Amino acid sequence: MASPGSEYKISRTCNNCGHHEEIWVSKREAAFELVDIDQRLGPACTKCSATLFSTSYWTVPELDLELLTMWAQDSSLSLMEQDEDLMLADE
Repeated sequence: MASPGSEYKISRTCNNCGHHEEIWVSKREAAFELVDIDQRLGPACTKCSATLFSTSYWTVPELDLELLTMWAQDSSLSLMEQDEDLMLADE
């Protein structure tokens, strides 16, 4: 279950046993890919200890004024490359 302020999901599925794991992150963490699921859960599957995962999935928030403001004010943040390209193309 997601904790308050953490409504975006990152998940992975073990390539060896099919075990599915997920974590919940904040809008900011999801938009700027600030969380590494392997660092949060460890690099190995919690069920079989394998280290290869067949899928990794992010729920990404829609770009909005709040996220664009964060991006503009903090040079250490970056959007997904295709989103940055779209923003620059609109100028």
